[in-house]
Amino acid sequence: MKHRLIAAIAAPLAVAACAAPGAATTVTVTAPAPASTAADVPSLTDDEEFLMLLYSEGDTFLGLDTRTLVDLGNSICGALDKGYTVREIGELALSAGVSSDEAASLVAAAVVAICPEHTTGA
Repeated sequence: MKHRLIAAIAAPLAVAACAAPGAATTVTVTAPAPASTAADVPSLTDDEEFLMLLYSEGDTFLGLDTRTLVDLGNSICGALDKGYTVREIGELALSAGVSSDEAASLVAAAVVAICPEHTTGA
């Protein structure tokens, strides 16, 4: 079931990342204050941060191939780079059978970790 979730959203997002853009958009994400100083925590790669954010949402994304998840995050950012709106990406995800909560988690994690230039005020 979870593998179908990734397969269902990956294909439309890959097409969206390569297709003609819609209106540009940004995502507003409020990150929680860090619990420790930067000196206490080893720095994470963008991919590791993306996965950490997804896994912090519960068990929805646990057990899925990490490379596939990271590729999906990059596809989301690619679609945003091409001018697709968050709404358009969400509609693609919903039409592919992904829940609105799962789509929101994927987009938010991708924007925070992989393409923060799409956040408001970036």
